[in-house]
Amino acid sequence: MQSLGTTLLVIGIGCVAVGTVGLVSVLLGMLGVSFEFIVRPWYGPFLGGALLAGIGWSVRRQTPPSNPAV
Repeated sequence: MQSLGTTLLVIGIGCVAVGTVGLVSVLLGMLGVSFEFIVRPWYGPFLGGALLAGIGWSVRRQTPPSNPAV
């Protein structure tokens, strides 16, 4: 179960990164800088990634370690 949490956390962080790059491209576009990124709208991957990362973090915290140190 902890590996599922890790997988969700990594995918979520990746999605947040993609959404952040999309947000930066929008902000640069507002400043007149010609920089376009493929993700439109940016908030879908950003919010989805934040949700996945939160679920993954929660699963990792609630799952006891498989080999506890004695």
